[in-house]
Amino acid sequence: MADAKADAKREELRGTLPAGTRLRNYELISVLGQGGFGITYYARDTTLGREVAVKEYLPTTLALRDGHDGRAPLDATCGRLHLGT
Repeated sequence: MADAKADAKREELRGTLPAGTRLRNYELISVLGQGGFGITYYARDTTLGREVAVKEYLPTTLALRDGHDGRAPLDATCGRLHLGT
């Protein structure tokens, strides 16, 4: 039963960056929420030493995360990921 809940939680957070990811002077701690326009993370500002919220603007109609840290734009004509140049 616990495994099923863990799997559901991972699927719910599909496309998010893992805890510990560094974005300049911010270190991601956890996901606060995820919606159609992006993901909001609970993070720590390592310069100021305070907790913050970081909003990643990644509308799912325009792009999807490709793997761990890459992003791939959707091809507007067919709605598929565009992985070429």
